[in-house]
Amino acid sequence: MPTVDELIDELRAELDMLGEPGLTYLVVADVAGDRDVELLATALGRSREHVPGILDQVRAAGLLAANDSVPPLVARAVRGHVGIDRVLTVLVRVLEDLLRAGQPVLPIARELERLGAGGAIVRAGLEAAAAEAVHDQPAVAAELYAAAARGGSPRARLAPGWAKAAVLAGQHDVALRLGDELLSAAEPAHRSRGALVAGTIMTRRGDLARGAELLRWSEEPGALPLVELAGIALGETTRSERSVVTEPVPAYGHVAGRLLDGIRDSVRGRTEAALTTLLAASDAAEATDTGHLLPDSPAALTALVALHAAEFELARGVLSRAAPVIRHTLLLGWTELLRGDLAAAETHRSAAAGQVGSLSPRDELFLRALELGLARRVDTPGALRVKWASAYEAMMRQPVDLFSLLPLGELLIAAARVKEGFRVEAHRGHAFALLARHGRPALWSAWLDWSVFHAAIVAGDREGARVALRQLTDQPSPGRLVSAFAAAGTEWSAVLGGSVQADTVLSAAEGLHRTGLRWDAARLAGHAAVRATDRAVMVTLLRAAKHFPLDSGSSAERQPPPPPRGALVDPARNRHRPPGRRRAHLPGDR
Repeated sequence: MPTVDELIDELRAELDMLGEPGLTYLVVADVAGDRDVELLATALGRSREHVPGILDQVRAAGLLAANDSVPPLVARAVRGHVGIDRVLTVLVRVLEDLLRAGQPVLPIARELERLGAGGAIVRAGLEAAAAEAVHDQPAVAAELYAAAARGGSPRARLAPGWAKAAVLAGQHDVALRLGDELLSAAEPAHRSRGALVAGTIMTRRGDLARGAELLRWSEEPGALPLVELAGIALGETTRSERSVVTEPVPAYGHVAGRLLDGIRDSVRGRTEAALTTLLAASDAAEATDTGHLLPDSPAALTALVALHAAEFELARGVLSRAAPVIRHTLLLGWTELLRGDLAAAETHRSAAAGQVGSLSPRDELFLRALELGLARRVDTPGALRVKWASAYEAMMRQPVDLFSLLPLGELLIAAARVKEGFRVEAHRGHAFALLARHGRPALWSAWLDWSVFHAAIVAGDREGARVALRQLTDQPSPGRLVSAFAAAGTEWSAVLGGSVQADTVLSAAEGLHRTGLRWDAARLAGHAAVRATDRAVMVTLLRAAKHFPLDSGSSAERQPPPPPRGALVDPARNRHRPPGRRRAHLPGDR
Protein backbone atom coordinates (compact mmCIF):
# COMPACT_ATOMS: atom_id res chain seq x y z
CA MET A 1 0.00 0.00 0.00
CA PRO A 2 1.53 3.39 -1.00
CA THR A 3 2.60 5.78 1.75
CA VAL A 4 1.25 9.33 2.13
CA ASP A 5 4.42 10.77 0.60
CA GLU A 6 4.14 8.42 -2.38
CA LEU A 7 0.51 9.45 -2.92
CA ILE A 8 1.52 13.11 -2.82
CA ASP A 9 4.23 12.44 -5.40
CA GLU A 10 1.60 10.88 -7.69
CA LEU A 11 -0.57 14.00 -7.33
CA ARG A 12 2.21 16.37 -8.43
CA ALA A 13 1.84 15.40 -12.07
CA GLU A 14 -1.84 16.28 -12.01
CA LEU A 15 -1.09 19.56 -10.24
CA ASP A 16 1.58 20.45 -12.85
CA MET A 17 -1.00 20.12 -15.61
CA LEU A 18 -3.78 21.92 -13.74
CA GLY A 19 -2.63 25.45 -14.35
CA GLU A 20 -2.87 28.67 -12.36
CA PRO A 21 -6.68 28.98 -12.08
CA GLY A 22 -7.10 25.38 -10.94
CA LEU A 23 -4.39 25.68 -8.28
CA THR A 24 -5.89 28.95 -7.02
CA TYR A 25 -9.29 27.29 -6.91
CA LEU A 26 -7.93 24.45 -4.74
CA VAL A 27 -6.15 26.85 -2.36
CA VAL A 28 -9.32 28.87 -1.73
CA ALA A 29 -11.86 26.03 -1.84
CA ASP A 30 -9.83 24.21 0.82
CA VAL A 31 -10.38 27.19 3.15
CA ALA A 32 -13.82 28.51 2.20
CA GLY A 33 -15.51 25.51 0.60
CA ASP A 34 -16.55 25.04 -2.99
CA ARG A 35 -20.04 26.46 -2.48
CA ASP A 36 -18.85 30.06 -1.95
CA VAL A 37 -18.96 31.04 -5.62
CA GLU A 38 -18.48 34.76 -5.00
CA LEU A 39 -15.37 34.13 -2.94
CA LEU A 40 -13.95 31.76 -5.52
CA ALA A 41 -14.63 34.27 -8.30
CA THR A 42 -12.84 36.95 -6.29
CA ALA A 43 -9.85 34.68 -5.75
CA LEU A 44 -9.66 33.77 -9.44
CA GLY A 45 -10.08 37.33 -10.65
CA ARG A 46 -12.92 36.15 -12.90
CA SER A 47 -16.66 36.63 -13.03
CA ARG A 48 -18.77 34.07 -11.20
CA GLU A 49 -19.80 32.55 -14.57
CA HIS A 50 -16.24 31.23 -15.03
CA VAL A 51 -16.17 29.32 -11.71
CA PRO A 52 -18.16 26.23 -12.88
CA GLY A 53 -15.76 25.71 -15.81
CA ILE A 54 -12.72 25.76 -13.54
CA LEU A 55 -14.52 23.46 -11.12
CA ASP A 56 -15.13 20.99 -13.98
CA GLN A 57 -11.42 21.10 -14.84
CA VAL A 58 -10.37 20.35 -11.24
CA ARG A 59 -13.01 17.65 -10.95
CA ALA A 60 -11.85 16.00 -14.17
CA ALA A 61 -8.31 15.83 -12.79
CA GLY A 62 -9.64 13.65 -9.96
CA LEU A 63 -8.61 16.13 -7.29
CA LEU A 64 -11.98 16.52 -5.55
CA ALA A 65 -14.03 14.27 -3.35
CA ALA A 66 -17.48 13.04 -4.38
CA ASN A 67 -19.11 16.10 -2.77
CA ASP A 68 -16.61 18.43 -4.52
CA SER A 69 -14.74 19.20 -1.29
CA VAL A 70 -10.94 19.25 -1.28
CA PRO A 71 -9.58 16.08 0.37
CA PRO A 72 -6.95 16.70 3.08
CA LEU A 73 -4.31 14.81 1.08
CA VAL A 74 -4.91 17.01 -1.96
CA ALA A 75 -4.82 20.16 0.18
CA ARG A 76 -1.47 19.07 1.59
CA ALA A 77 -0.14 18.32 -1.87
CA VAL A 78 -1.30 21.70 -3.22
CA ARG A 79 0.40 23.62 -0.43
CA GLY A 80 3.58 21.68 -0.90
CA HIS A 81 3.40 22.27 -4.66
CA VAL A 82 2.76 26.02 -4.69
CA GLY A 83 4.56 26.87 -1.41
CA ILE A 84 3.30 28.66 1.66
CA ASP A 85 4.21 32.09 0.30
CA ARG A 86 1.93 31.54 -2.69
CA VAL A 87 -0.89 30.35 -0.39
CA LEU A 88 -0.51 33.46 1.77
CA THR A 89 -0.43 35.73 -1.28
CA VAL A 90 -3.66 34.27 -2.62
CA LEU A 91 -5.46 34.38 0.73
CA VAL A 92 -4.34 37.92 1.57
CA ARG A 93 -5.44 39.13 -1.88
CA VAL A 94 -8.85 37.50 -1.37
CA LEU A 95 -9.10 38.98 2.14
CA GLU A 96 -8.33 42.47 0.83
CA ASP A 97 -10.99 42.22 -1.87
CA LEU A 98 -13.57 40.97 0.63
CA LEU A 99 -12.80 43.74 3.10
CA ARG A 100 -13.11 46.33 0.33
CA ALA A 101 -16.50 44.89 -0.67
CA GLY A 102 -17.72 44.60 2.92
CA GLN A 103 -18.16 40.82 2.56
CA PRO A 104 -17.76 38.18 5.32
CA VAL A 105 -14.14 37.20 5.92
CA LEU A 106 -14.26 34.69 8.78
CA PRO A 107 -12.96 31.52 7.01
CA ILE A 108 -10.11 33.34 5.26
CA ALA A 109 -9.10 35.31 8.36
CA ARG A 110 -9.09 32.20 10.55
CA GLU A 111 -6.82 30.37 8.09
CA LEU A 112 -4.43 33.32 7.89
CA GLU A 113 -4.33 33.45 11.70
CA ARG A 114 -3.59 29.71 11.79
CA LEU A 115 -0.76 30.19 9.28
CA GLY A 116 0.72 33.02 11.35
CA ALA A 117 0.27 35.71 8.69
CA GLY A 118 0.82 39.35 9.59
CA GLY A 119 0.44 42.82 8.19
CA ALA A 120 -2.16 45.57 8.17
CA ILE A 121 -4.58 43.75 5.87
CA VAL A 122 -4.46 40.61 8.00
CA ARG A 123 -5.02 42.64 11.20
CA ALA A 124 -8.03 44.33 9.62
CA GLY A 125 -9.33 40.93 8.55
CA LEU A 126 -8.90 39.48 12.05
CA GLU A 127 -10.85 42.38 13.57
CA ALA A 128 -13.64 42.07 10.99
CA ALA A 129 -13.81 38.30 11.42
CA ALA A 130 -13.98 38.65 15.20
CA ALA A 131 -16.92 41.03 14.89
CA GLU A 132 -18.64 38.49 12.61
CA ALA A 133 -18.14 35.62 15.08
CA VAL A 134 -18.89 37.38 18.36
CA HIS A 135 -22.49 36.19 18.72
CA ASP A 136 -22.42 32.66 17.31
CA GLN A 137 -18.80 31.73 18.12
CA PRO A 138 -17.67 34.05 20.96
CA ALA A 139 -14.66 31.91 21.87
CA VAL A 140 -13.44 32.10 18.26
CA ALA A 141 -14.03 35.85 18.28
CA ALA A 142 -12.00 36.26 21.47
CA GLU A 143 -9.18 34.24 19.89
CA LEU A 144 -9.22 36.44 16.78
CA TYR A 145 -9.20 39.65 18.83
CA ALA A 146 -6.20 38.32 20.76
CA ALA A 147 -4.43 37.49 17.48
CA ALA A 148 -5.11 41.01 16.19
CA ALA A 149 -3.64 42.46 19.38
CA ARG A 150 -0.54 40.29 19.02
CA GLY A 151 -0.25 41.49 15.44
CA GLY A 152 -0.18 45.13 16.50
CA SER A 153 -3.82 46.34 16.53
CA PRO A 154 -4.38 48.90 19.33
CA ARG A 155 -5.87 47.18 22.37
CA ALA A 156 -7.98 50.25 23.15
CA ARG A 157 -9.75 49.83 19.82
CA LEU A 158 -10.17 46.09 20.27
CA ALA A 159 -11.18 46.13 23.93
CA PRO A 160 -14.96 46.86 23.65
CA GLY A 161 -15.67 44.07 21.17
CA TRP A 162 -13.08 41.75 22.71
CA ALA A 163 -14.60 42.20 26.17
CA LYS A 164 -18.05 41.37 24.82
CA ALA A 165 -16.72 38.20 23.17
CA ALA A 166 -14.89 37.23 26.36
CA VAL A 167 -18.06 37.66 28.45
CA LEU A 168 -20.13 35.60 26.01
CA ALA A 169 -17.44 32.91 25.96
CA GLY A 170 -17.32 32.77 29.75
CA GLN A 171 -13.75 34.14 29.83
CA HIS A 172 -14.48 36.44 32.75
CA ASP A 173 -10.88 37.00 33.79
CA VAL A 174 -10.02 38.19 30.28
CA ALA A 175 -13.08 40.46 30.20
CA LEU A 176 -12.20 41.92 33.60
CA ARG A 177 -8.65 42.75 32.47
CA LEU A 178 -10.02 44.40 29.33
CA GLY A 179 -12.53 46.37 31.36
CA ASP A 180 -9.73 47.62 33.61
CA GLU A 181 -7.72 48.67 30.54
CA LEU A 182 -10.70 50.63 29.23
CA LEU A 183 -11.05 52.40 32.58
CA SER A 184 -7.67 54.02 31.86
CA ALA A 185 -8.50 54.97 28.27
CA ALA A 186 -8.34 58.58 27.13
CA GLU A 187 -11.79 58.61 25.56
CA PRO A 188 -14.73 59.05 28.00
CA ALA A 189 -16.87 56.61 26.01
CA HIS A 190 -14.21 53.90 26.39
CA ARG A 191 -13.91 54.58 30.13
CA SER A 192 -17.69 54.29 30.48
CA ARG A 193 -17.64 51.01 28.57
CA GLY A 194 -14.82 49.75 30.78
CA ALA A 195 -16.81 50.53 33.93
CA LEU A 196 -19.81 48.70 32.48
CA VAL A 197 -17.77 45.62 31.58
CA ALA A 198 -15.75 45.51 34.80
CA GLY A 199 -18.84 46.18 36.92
CA THR A 200 -20.75 43.40 35.22
CA ILE A 201 -17.93 40.91 35.72
CA MET A 202 -17.43 41.88 39.37
CA THR A 203 -21.12 41.26 40.06
CA ARG A 204 -20.99 37.96 38.18
CA ARG A 205 -18.05 36.94 40.35
CA GLY A 206 -20.13 37.74 43.45
CA ASP A 207 -18.65 41.09 44.50
CA LEU A 208 -21.89 43.04 44.23
CA ALA A 209 -20.67 46.09 46.16
CA ARG A 210 -17.71 46.77 43.86
CA GLY A 211 -19.77 45.84 40.81
CA ALA A 212 -22.51 48.31 41.72
CA GLU A 213 -19.93 51.05 42.25
CA LEU A 214 -18.50 50.54 38.76
CA LEU A 215 -21.93 50.26 37.13
CA ARG A 216 -22.98 53.53 38.76
CA TRP A 217 -19.78 55.22 37.55
CA SER A 218 -20.36 53.99 33.97
CA GLU A 219 -23.30 56.41 33.67
CA GLU A 220 -24.90 53.92 31.31
CA PRO A 221 -28.65 54.60 31.73
CA GLY A 222 -29.51 50.94 31.33
CA ALA A 223 -27.12 50.01 34.14
CA LEU A 224 -28.82 52.13 36.81
CA PRO A 225 -31.52 49.52 37.57
CA LEU A 226 -28.70 46.98 38.01
CA VAL A 227 -27.12 49.22 40.63
CA GLU A 228 -30.34 49.17 42.64
CA LEU A 229 -30.69 45.42 42.03
CA ALA A 230 -27.24 44.86 43.55
CA GLY A 231 -28.26 47.08 46.46
CA ILE A 232 -31.33 44.94 47.16
CA ALA A 233 -29.18 41.80 47.13
CA LEU A 234 -26.92 43.45 49.73
CA GLY A 235 -29.84 44.45 51.97
CA GLU A 236 -30.48 48.02 50.92
CA THR A 237 -34.12 49.05 51.08
CA THR A 238 -35.78 49.69 47.75
CA ARG A 239 -37.44 52.78 46.41
CA SER A 240 -41.15 52.54 45.85
CA GLU A 241 -41.02 52.46 42.06
CA ARG A 242 -38.72 53.23 39.19
CA SER A 243 -38.86 56.69 37.71
CA VAL A 244 -41.12 57.16 34.70
CA VAL A 245 -39.14 57.20 31.47
CA THR A 246 -39.74 59.95 28.92
CA GLU A 247 -38.04 58.35 25.92
CA PRO A 248 -37.69 54.84 24.45
CA VAL A 249 -35.49 52.52 26.52
CA PRO A 250 -32.92 50.31 24.70
CA ALA A 251 -33.30 46.56 25.14
CA TYR A 252 -30.46 46.33 27.67
CA GLY A 253 -32.10 48.91 29.94
CA HIS A 254 -35.52 47.32 29.48
CA VAL A 255 -34.27 43.89 30.60
CA ALA A 256 -32.37 45.42 33.52
CA GLY A 257 -35.51 47.25 34.61
CA ARG A 258 -37.62 44.08 34.46
CA LEU A 259 -35.04 42.24 36.57
CA LEU A 260 -35.16 45.01 39.16
CA ASP A 261 -38.97 44.97 39.20
CA GLY A 262 -39.02 41.20 39.68
CA ILE A 263 -36.52 41.12 42.54
CA ARG A 264 -38.24 44.10 44.14
CA ASP A 265 -41.54 42.17 44.05
CA SER A 266 -39.82 39.12 45.58
CA VAL A 267 -38.70 40.99 48.70
CA ARG A 268 -42.15 42.55 49.05
CA GLY A 269 -43.90 39.20 49.21
CA ARG A 270 -45.37 39.25 45.70
CA THR A 271 -43.92 35.93 44.58
CA GLU A 272 -46.23 35.27 41.63
CA ALA A 273 -45.73 38.78 40.24
CA ALA A 274 -41.96 38.42 40.74
CA LEU A 275 -41.78 35.16 38.79
CA THR A 276 -43.97 36.49 35.99
CA THR A 277 -41.79 39.58 35.59
CA LEU A 278 -38.53 37.64 35.79
CA LEU A 279 -39.69 35.13 33.21
CA ALA A 280 -40.53 38.01 30.87
CA ALA A 281 -37.05 39.47 31.47
CA SER A 282 -35.46 36.11 30.68
CA ASP A 283 -37.38 35.83 27.41
CA ALA A 284 -36.54 39.44 26.47
CA ALA A 285 -32.83 38.91 27.16
CA GLU A 286 -32.78 35.85 24.89
CA ALA A 287 -34.65 37.67 22.13
CA THR A 288 -32.50 40.81 22.23
CA ASP A 289 -29.11 39.20 23.02
CA THR A 290 -28.52 41.46 26.03
CA GLY A 291 -27.77 38.78 28.62
CA HIS A 292 -23.97 39.09 28.25
CA LEU A 293 -23.88 42.45 30.06
CA LEU A 294 -26.10 41.65 33.03
CA PRO A 295 -24.83 40.88 36.56
CA ASP A 296 -26.52 37.50 36.50
CA SER A 297 -28.41 35.78 33.73
CA PRO A 298 -32.15 36.46 33.91
CA ALA A 299 -32.70 32.70 33.79
CA ALA A 300 -30.51 32.23 36.87
CA LEU A 301 -32.29 34.97 38.84
CA THR A 302 -35.67 33.54 37.84
CA ALA A 303 -34.57 30.07 38.91
CA LEU A 304 -33.28 31.34 42.27
CA VAL A 305 -36.61 32.96 43.08
CA ALA A 306 -38.42 29.82 41.88
CA LEU A 307 -36.25 27.59 44.09
CA HIS A 308 -36.88 29.77 47.14
CA ALA A 309 -40.61 29.37 46.40
CA ALA A 310 -40.26 25.58 45.86
CA GLU A 311 -41.38 26.02 42.24
CA PHE A 312 -39.02 23.30 41.08
CA GLU A 313 -40.56 22.55 37.70
CA LEU A 314 -40.53 26.23 36.79
CA ALA A 315 -36.87 26.51 37.80
CA ARG A 316 -35.94 23.44 35.80
CA GLY A 317 -37.83 24.69 32.75
CA VAL A 318 -36.28 28.16 32.58
CA LEU A 319 -32.78 26.79 33.17
CA SER A 320 -33.17 24.05 30.56
CA ARG A 321 -34.28 26.53 27.92
CA ALA A 322 -31.45 28.96 28.66
CA ALA A 323 -27.89 28.77 27.33
CA PRO A 324 -25.96 25.79 28.79
CA VAL A 325 -23.51 27.81 30.90
CA ILE A 326 -21.93 26.66 34.15
CA ARG A 327 -24.19 28.86 36.29
CA HIS A 328 -27.28 27.18 34.87
CA THR A 329 -25.78 23.71 35.30
CA LEU A 330 -25.14 24.40 38.99
CA LEU A 331 -28.65 25.70 39.57
CA LEU A 332 -30.09 22.65 37.82
CA GLY A 333 -28.10 20.59 40.31
CA TRP A 334 -29.59 22.59 43.18
CA THR A 335 -33.08 22.13 41.76
CA GLU A 336 -32.70 18.35 41.82
CA LEU A 337 -30.99 18.36 45.22
CA LEU A 338 -33.81 20.28 46.90
CA ARG A 339 -36.54 18.16 45.35
CA GLY A 340 -34.72 14.96 46.27
CA ASP A 341 -33.52 13.51 42.95
CA LEU A 342 -29.98 12.89 44.11
CA ALA A 343 -28.90 10.97 41.01
CA ALA A 344 -29.84 13.88 38.73
CA ALA A 345 -28.21 16.35 41.12
CA GLU A 346 -24.99 14.34 41.01
CA THR A 347 -25.05 14.38 37.19
CA HIS A 348 -25.17 18.18 37.16
CA ARG A 349 -22.57 18.41 39.93
CA SER A 350 -20.21 16.20 37.96
CA ALA A 351 -20.63 18.36 34.84
CA ALA A 352 -19.87 21.51 36.82
CA ALA A 353 -16.93 19.97 38.68
CA GLY A 354 -15.17 19.45 35.36
CA GLN A 355 -14.71 23.23 35.14
CA VAL A 356 -13.45 23.87 38.67
CA GLY A 357 -10.40 25.82 37.55
CA SER A 358 -12.49 28.41 35.71
CA LEU A 359 -15.30 28.96 38.26
CA SER A 360 -15.97 32.39 39.74
CA PRO A 361 -16.02 32.63 43.56
CA ARG A 362 -19.83 32.71 43.49
CA ASP A 363 -20.13 29.58 41.35
CA GLU A 364 -17.44 27.85 43.38
CA LEU A 365 -19.59 28.39 46.49
CA PHE A 366 -22.65 26.91 44.79
CA LEU A 367 -20.64 23.88 43.64
CA ARG A 368 -19.02 23.18 47.01
CA ALA A 369 -22.28 23.60 48.90
CA LEU A 370 -24.00 21.29 46.38
CA GLU A 371 -21.35 18.67 47.17
CA LEU A 372 -22.04 19.12 50.89
CA GLY A 373 -25.75 18.73 50.32
CA LEU A 374 -25.26 15.48 48.41
CA ALA A 375 -22.88 14.08 51.02
CA ARG A 376 -25.34 14.92 53.81
CA ARG A 377 -28.28 13.35 52.04
CA VAL A 378 -26.56 10.06 51.29
CA ASP A 379 -25.29 9.96 54.86
CA THR A 380 -21.54 9.77 54.38
CA PRO A 381 -20.06 11.62 57.38
CA GLY A 382 -16.51 10.98 56.23
CA ALA A 383 -17.19 12.45 52.80
CA LEU A 384 -18.92 15.42 54.39
CA ARG A 385 -15.84 16.26 56.43
CA VAL A 386 -13.63 15.93 53.33
CA LYS A 387 -15.92 18.30 51.40
CA TRP A 388 -16.21 20.72 54.31
CA ALA A 389 -12.77 22.32 53.98
CA SER A 390 -13.20 23.41 50.35
CA ALA A 391 -16.77 24.55 50.99
CA TYR A 392 -15.67 26.63 53.97
CA GLU A 393 -12.95 28.28 51.87
CA ALA A 394 -15.47 29.04 49.12
CA MET A 395 -17.78 30.62 51.70
CA MET A 396 -15.00 32.83 53.02
CA ARG A 397 -14.27 34.10 49.50
CA GLN A 398 -17.88 35.06 48.78
CA PRO A 399 -19.59 37.98 50.57
CA VAL A 400 -23.09 37.29 51.86
CA ASP A 401 -25.92 38.49 49.64
CA LEU A 402 -29.55 37.63 49.00
CA PHE A 403 -28.67 35.34 46.11
CA SER A 404 -26.25 33.12 48.08
CA LEU A 405 -28.55 32.10 50.95
CA LEU A 406 -29.22 28.57 49.66
CA PRO A 407 -25.57 27.46 49.79
CA LEU A 408 -25.15 29.21 53.14
CA GLY A 409 -27.97 27.09 54.56
CA GLU A 410 -26.17 23.87 53.59
CA LEU A 411 -22.96 25.17 55.14
CA LEU A 412 -24.74 25.88 58.43
CA ILE A 413 -25.97 22.27 58.69
CA ALA A 414 -22.65 20.81 57.57
CA ALA A 415 -20.76 22.99 60.08
CA ALA A 416 -22.95 21.60 62.87
CA ARG A 417 -22.30 18.05 61.75
CA VAL A 418 -18.51 18.50 61.75
CA LYS A 419 -18.74 20.45 65.04
CA GLU A 420 -17.41 23.69 63.59
CA GLY A 421 -20.51 25.83 63.83
CA PHE A 422 -18.48 28.73 65.22
CA ARG A 423 -16.88 29.17 61.79
CA VAL A 424 -20.14 30.17 60.15
CA GLU A 425 -21.54 32.44 62.86
CA ALA A 426 -20.39 35.67 61.21
CA HIS A 427 -21.90 34.75 57.83
CA ARG A 428 -25.10 33.66 59.51
CA GLY A 429 -25.28 36.98 61.35
CA HIS A 430 -24.72 38.95 58.13
CA ALA A 431 -27.44 36.97 56.38
CA PHE A 432 -30.06 37.58 59.04
CA ALA A 433 -29.12 41.26 59.29
CA LEU A 434 -29.59 41.55 55.53
CA LEU A 435 -32.99 39.84 55.72
CA ALA A 436 -34.02 42.03 58.66
CA ARG A 437 -33.34 45.17 56.63
CA HIS A 438 -35.88 43.86 54.13
CA GLY A 439 -38.39 42.99 56.86
CA ARG A 440 -37.54 39.24 56.75
CA PRO A 441 -39.50 38.40 53.56
CA ALA A 442 -40.88 34.88 53.81
CA LEU A 443 -39.70 33.94 50.32
CA TRP A 444 -36.05 34.62 51.07
CA SER A 445 -36.04 33.65 54.77
CA ALA A 446 -37.78 30.27 54.76
CA TRP A 447 -34.94 28.04 53.51
CA LEU A 448 -32.41 29.70 55.79
CA ASP A 449 -34.70 29.34 58.85
CA TRP A 450 -35.24 25.68 57.93
CA SER A 451 -31.48 25.14 57.69
CA VAL A 452 -30.85 26.93 60.99
CA PHE A 453 -33.49 24.74 62.62
CA HIS A 454 -31.73 21.55 61.49
CA ALA A 455 -28.29 22.89 62.33
CA ALA A 456 -29.54 23.58 65.86
CA ILE A 457 -30.95 20.05 66.16
CA VAL A 458 -27.66 18.54 65.01
CA ALA A 459 -25.75 20.67 67.51
CA GLY A 460 -28.15 19.75 70.32
CA ASP A 461 -29.19 23.39 70.65
CA ARG A 462 -32.87 23.06 71.63
CA GLU A 463 -33.26 26.81 72.22
CA GLY A 464 -31.78 27.62 68.81
CA ALA A 465 -34.18 25.14 67.22
CA ARG A 466 -37.13 26.76 69.02
CA VAL A 467 -36.11 30.23 67.85
CA ALA A 468 -35.76 29.08 64.21
CA LEU A 469 -39.09 27.27 64.37
CA ARG A 470 -40.75 30.36 65.82
CA GLN A 471 -39.53 32.37 62.83
CA LEU A 472 -41.37 29.88 60.59
CA THR A 473 -44.57 29.59 62.61
CA ASP A 474 -44.96 33.34 63.27
CA GLN A 475 -44.99 34.42 59.62
CA PRO A 476 -48.09 36.62 59.03
CA SER A 477 -48.48 35.41 55.41
CA PRO A 478 -46.62 32.11 55.41
CA GLY A 479 -47.48 30.68 52.04
CA ARG A 480 -47.23 27.05 50.97
CA LEU A 481 -43.53 26.41 51.66
CA VAL A 482 -43.33 28.17 55.02
CA SER A 483 -46.48 26.38 56.19
CA ALA A 484 -44.96 23.04 55.24
CA PHE A 485 -41.70 23.87 57.02
CA ALA A 486 -43.55 25.08 60.12
CA ALA A 487 -45.67 21.93 60.38
CA ALA A 488 -42.67 19.66 59.78
CA GLY A 489 -40.52 21.54 62.27
CA THR A 490 -43.24 21.33 64.90
CA GLU A 491 -43.43 17.57 64.47
CA TRP A 492 -39.64 17.22 64.49
CA SER A 493 -39.50 19.05 67.79
CA ALA A 494 -42.32 16.93 69.22
CA VAL A 495 -40.54 13.73 68.20
CA LEU A 496 -37.34 14.93 69.88
CA GLY A 497 -39.41 15.55 73.01
CA GLY A 498 -40.63 11.95 72.95
CA SER A 499 -44.05 12.44 71.37
CA VAL A 500 -44.60 10.51 68.15
CA GLN A 501 -48.14 10.84 66.81
CA ALA A 502 -48.50 8.98 63.52
CA ASP A 503 -51.34 11.13 62.17
CA THR A 504 -49.65 14.48 62.74
CA VAL A 505 -46.25 13.25 61.54
CA LEU A 506 -47.81 11.87 58.37
CA SER A 507 -49.74 15.08 57.78
CA ALA A 508 -46.56 17.14 58.11
CA ALA A 509 -44.57 14.76 55.88
CA GLU A 510 -47.30 14.82 53.24
CA GLY A 511 -47.19 18.63 53.37
CA LEU A 512 -43.49 18.52 52.54
CA HIS A 513 -44.13 16.00 49.79
CA ARG A 514 -46.85 18.11 48.18
CA THR A 515 -44.45 21.05 48.17
CA GLY A 516 -41.97 18.95 46.21
CA LEU A 517 -39.62 18.16 49.11
CA ARG A 518 -39.79 14.39 48.74
CA TRP A 519 -36.50 13.61 50.42
CA ASP A 520 -37.36 15.78 53.43
CA ALA A 521 -40.76 14.09 53.68
CA ALA A 522 -39.17 10.63 53.78
CA ARG A 523 -36.60 11.84 56.27
CA LEU A 524 -39.22 13.20 58.68
CA ALA A 525 -41.23 9.97 58.57
CA GLY A 526 -38.09 7.86 59.05
CA HIS A 527 -36.84 10.10 61.87
CA ALA A 528 -40.14 9.66 63.71
CA ALA A 529 -40.24 5.90 63.01
CA VAL A 530 -37.00 5.08 64.83
CA ARG A 531 -38.16 7.08 67.86
CA ALA A 532 -41.60 5.52 68.05
CA THR A 533 -42.14 3.24 71.06
CA ASP A 534 -45.30 1.72 69.60
CA ARG A 535 -44.53 -0.95 67.02
CA ALA A 536 -47.68 -0.27 64.98
CA VAL A 537 -46.80 3.43 64.76
CA MET A 538 -43.24 2.61 63.75
CA VAL A 539 -44.36 0.26 60.95
CA THR A 540 -46.92 2.81 59.71
CA LEU A 541 -44.30 5.55 59.54
CA LEU A 542 -41.74 3.29 57.86
CA ARG A 543 -44.22 2.30 55.19
CA ALA A 544 -45.14 5.94 54.65
CA ALA A 545 -41.49 6.93 54.31
CA LYS A 546 -41.08 4.38 51.53
CA HIS A 547 -44.06 5.81 49.69
CA PHE A 548 -42.73 9.30 49.09
CA PRO A 549 -41.32 8.53 45.63
CA LEU A 550 -39.88 10.84 43.05
CA ASP A 551 -41.68 11.54 39.82
CA SER A 552 -42.02 8.49 37.61
CA GLY A 553 -39.70 9.98 35.00
CA SER A 554 -36.85 10.78 37.35
CA SER A 555 -33.45 9.20 37.17
CA ALA A 556 -34.11 7.48 40.49
CA GLU A 557 -36.89 5.44 38.83
CA ARG A 558 -39.51 6.09 41.47
CA GLN A 559 -37.35 5.01 44.36
CA PRO A 560 -37.80 7.07 47.52
CA PRO A 561 -34.90 9.29 48.55
CA PRO A 562 -32.48 7.26 50.69
CA PRO A 563 -33.05 7.98 54.38
CA PRO A 564 -30.15 8.46 56.76
CA ARG A 565 -28.51 5.20 57.72
CA GLY A 566 -30.39 3.83 60.71
CA ALA A 567 -33.47 5.94 60.11
CA LEU A 568 -35.55 3.74 57.84
CA VAL A 569 -34.68 0.43 59.46
CA ASP A 570 -36.20 -2.91 58.54
CA PRO A 571 -39.05 -3.60 60.98
CA ALA A 572 -37.95 -7.21 61.25
CA ARG A 573 -34.60 -6.13 62.66
CA ASN A 574 -36.39 -4.26 65.44
CA ARG A 575 -38.60 -7.17 66.40
CA HIS A 576 -36.74 -7.82 69.64
CA ARG A 577 -35.83 -4.24 70.50
CA PRO A 578 -37.18 -3.26 73.93
CA PRO A 579 -40.14 -0.91 73.43
CA GLY A 580 -38.61 2.09 75.17
CA ARG A 581 -35.11 1.88 73.75
CA ARG A 582 -33.88 4.87 71.75
CA ARG A 583 -30.77 5.68 69.79
CA ALA A 584 -28.35 8.18 71.23
CA HIS A 585 -27.83 10.12 67.99
CA LEU A 586 -30.41 12.07 66.03
CA PRO A 587 -31.10 10.13 62.85
CA GLY A 588 -32.01 12.13 59.84
CA ASP A 589 -29.99 15.18 60.86
CA ARG A 590 -26.42 13.98 60.86
